[in-house]
Amino acid sequence: LDSLYPDVRVNPASAPYTSVTHASTRTQILPSTLPSCIRRCADPIWFGIIVVKLWGFGLLTPPVGLSAFVVNGVRPDIPLSDVFRGIWPFLIANVLTLALLTAYPQLVTFVVDLRVH
Repeated sequence: LDSLYPDVRVNPASAPYTSVTHASTRTQILPSTLPSCIRRCADPIWFGIIVVKLWGFGLLTPPVGLSAFVVNGVRPDIPLSDVFRGIWPFLIANVLTLALLTAYPQLVTFVVDLRVH
């Protein structure tokens, strides 16, 4: 990685986590977390939306930041460090969205509740 992207530093302690993909989290983590979430009276639709938002957050942030590498692959004239710097507005919006959805879970099911009633 250092030879390909000398301006990006990767923490060696995070290397084991960089191989975790969405497919592995869907098959390994969700079957164990969803039942306990439902037992604690959380809406499964809300839980699914939160999980997808967190996967998107993981695609943006280092050490993996797969979306940043895709942007850099499409536009090699933009340095990877600039791509990671440009991600900040999206990260802030994602954190605010997660905070709103956590504070007001009824926002997730608002349209579904209108349709049911």
